[in-house]
Amino acid sequence: MKPEGDATRVEWSMHDPAPFVTKLMQAPSIMDRMVGKISKTA
Repeated sequence: MKPEGDATRVEWSMHDPAPFVTKLMQAPSIMDRMVGKISKTA
């Protein structure tokens, strides 16, 4: 955090052990599980 006049600048980053490509490959299965639950209740 760095003071800048009347405000404070905050910088952060996120770290995850799974590479970005792995996250992209997992997204369809996560979406399918979410949509499957909705369609089964409707």
